[in-house]
Amino acid sequence: MNKKGVIDRLEDNKLAVILVESEGLEYVVPKEKLPKEAGAGTWLTFVVENNNMTDISIDYAKTDQSLVNANAKLNRIRKKSAGSKFKKK
Repeated sequence: MNKKGVIDRLEDNKLAVILVESEGLEYVVPKEKLPKEAGAGTWLTFVVENNNMTDISIDYAKTDQSLVNANAKLNRIRKKSAGSKFKKK
């Protein structure tokens, strides 16, 4: 079955934790099974058969869109922030 998930984190730089939010699932796979350029925040497409992940590839469009959305949120937060409301003594 084809799935999409995001690499949430790398543990000990050996294992990747991949979240499939639409199904509330988490997969832990060896980093060696991932494309070399994949890292935290990278969206992947893959196939799961018998609890084994295969045909792993990067979803560049979704990864790029996720990065654009995150940067837009950061910019909105930065614009709202006018500094501390407390005065320094």
